[in-house]
Amino acid sequence: MQPVRFINGIVWPWRLIGFALLAGLCESAPETGFPGATFDSGIPPAGEARGGEWATAEGAIRHAGAGETPGLLLLEDAIRSACTVEARVRLEASAVGAAAGLVLQYTEPGNYALLTLEQRRGGPYAVLSMVTPDGKKTVGDQSWLTGTDLAQWHTLTVQMNGSAMVASVDGQPAARFWFRGEPPAYNSHGRNWEQDPEAGRIGVYALGRAVFDDIRVGPLEADAELVTPQRGRWDADGRLLAQQSYDETMDRTTDWLLRSDAVVDKSLAAESIRSLPPYVLANFVLSNDSLYEPLGGEFAFNHAWQILGIVQYYNYTGDRDVLKVATEIADWHLENLTPDDWVLPNLPPSVVTFEADGRWRGIDWGLELDKSAYFGLALLRLHAATGDARYRQAALDIGETLRPHQRDEGNWPFRINAQTGEVQDGYTCSQLWYVWFFERLARETRDPEDQARSDRALAWLLEHPVRDNQWIGLYGDIESGRKSLDQWVAQETAMHLLERRNEIPGAVETARGILDWVERTLVVDYGLHPGVPGVLEQTEYRVVLTHHQLRLAELYATLYAATGEEALRRKAIETANSVTWCVMSDGKMRQGFWYHAAGVPLQVGFNMQFCRIMAAVPETAPRDENHLLQWTADLRRIEYGADGIRYETIGPGEETFVVARPPRAVRAEGEPLAQRERWGFGLNGWRYEPETGRLRLRHEAPSVEITFE
Repeated sequence: MQPVRFINGIVWPWRLIGFALLAGLCESAPETGFPGATFDSGIPPAGEARGGEWATAEGAIRHAGAGETPGLLLLEDAIRSACTVEARVRLEASAVGAAAGLVLQYTEPGNYALLTLEQRRGGPYAVLSMVTPDGKKTVGDQSWLTGTDLAQWHTLTVQMNGSAMVASVDGQPAARFWFRGEPPAYNSHGRNWEQDPEAGRIGVYALGRAVFDDIRVGPLEADAELVTPQRGRWDADGRLLAQQSYDETMDRTTDWLLRSDAVVDKSLAAESIRSLPPYVLANFVLSNDSLYEPLGGEFAFNHAWQILGIVQYYNYTGDRDVLKVATEIADWHLENLTPDDWVLPNLPPSVVTFEADGRWRGIDWGLELDKSAYFGLALLRLHAATGDARYRQAALDIGETLRPHQRDEGNWPFRINAQTGEVQDGYTCSQLWYVWFFERLARETRDPEDQARSDRALAWLLEHPVRDNQWIGLYGDIESGRKSLDQWVAQETAMHLLERRNEIPGAVETARGILDWVERTLVVDYGLHPGVPGVLEQTEYRVVLTHHQLRLAELYATLYAATGEEALRRKAIETANSVTWCVMSDGKMRQGFWYHAAGVPLQVGFNMQFCRIMAAVPETAPRDENHLLQWTADLRRIEYGADGIRYETIGPGEETFVVARPPRAVRAEGEPLAQRERWGFGLNGWRYEPETGRLRLRHEAPSVEITFE
């Protein structure tokens, strides 16, 4: 096995490959082919154009089409399966939409893969995609070629073994994907396409004017390691490794979201709303950076999770610039709350669909109240981070609206017509966000009844779904009354109990029982990768998605922190590792594989999940940096400096950090906190673990300073 190099988190087999002319050196290729890598004698006799205007000049192939329809030129009759293909390409027209590159594994009636250079709204890209006979193009992977001039010559290289492909541009890793269309048997969607690009003809492709030369094919080395996202990398013990660290995963996905407004094609949106950033317009984009219909989504739910993920990243890094994403989302909601004259005023919309004229409509069943509670929690956390009083007031207004609708048993109804107050669906297991919201609201109102509301909601959870496993009623796309068992609230409830195990009798065993139910009901052996467990979203939608997969990893990690069971630690790491492979080469997080490989959540709620895992399993956190991972009291500010960390909470709190150096001292309001030999519940002070870099502290005074040795 040759050594490998790691570039931008991508493992790349770094070998000098001796290219041969296209003449049968590939596996499955005959002893014939076009005569050389240059084209002084014109297009090869076996060449076959499928659209476009093709010619040769000065030993190169030229496409002269205007760019409205793509041109495709097959160069030989040979059917190839495992080989390496290389070509030099340049675009003569660099308008947005221009593209040129290699056709791979072409079969009739028009099934093939592509490696192209493309000029997008966001700049130049390398794109690895597949085209099916109906003309549908699905992007498997792509990378942003920062500062690259596509009018200059660039070398494209593809190593492929059947439908597994690894591509580079000018010798640098660019894209990789396994175009396998058959998901595991449980998957609700079935095959992505009828035929995988396993073997076929080679050619060139252009949309607009482009030039190609030095086209060569060589053998795929017998030990070539084609590492694709779906295959991953494994250690000597057969355990899945991460594509990149959890820290880098957070950085890359958050960075992509911050630049998404310059990247995503928003032409689908009405001109009156096109100035809105994509993460306000929609919950998802396609893997090719375009919006898709219907425009909108489950707004209160996904936007609350987004705001919380942004604040998490701010607390993790101290970078205040990221808060702009959260404030843009929150500000849209403040302008679109339910009217004051409705029975339930001042609530954010649960489901939004944007119309062709830019206006939006809700859904016939009205609002899901639990999502309003979740959004209120997000507003309070955003208020702490920004100091903007509007967010606090909006959260107080949400609380005022929700209070009268708590039932005597402690729960709230699921769906309600906010204008009339008519309950559309009375049952939902989703009461945990009320627990969190009213507990946090009690800090603002200092009203003991708000804390009592939180306590009653938790008691209802323990008395009902924790006992009878009726974990139903969460998603906005499931019809009222339809029984679809879900894992989201169940797992979050288990983690809530584990993190309050000093307060809640029997919390660990209760959480273990919830995990046992989830594993029996919704966990499959083949999640995102074979042999790595995956949790299905719900019984009526049997798919494994990234955020659900991370939630399972979180629960394994949190239960490990409570019990010390090594098997739980291994499961947590391997399950979380599987999610890192869903990060595309340009930094987007895929929603999953197979059908969901083409969908990308406009979301960084993953930040909370990775941080919880790193706090519980600190060896997964970076050892050479300082980061806040978890906290119990929201932060007003945090500053990371070379000599220490300074921050302020809204009141007494407990924090978990990973730090690069041992602390010299920890002070709250200037007073030293005691260093503890052991960490337990209830005592103020701090404890540093030199073997992992984890630092935990508890304090009463809100202003804290950590200085390092």
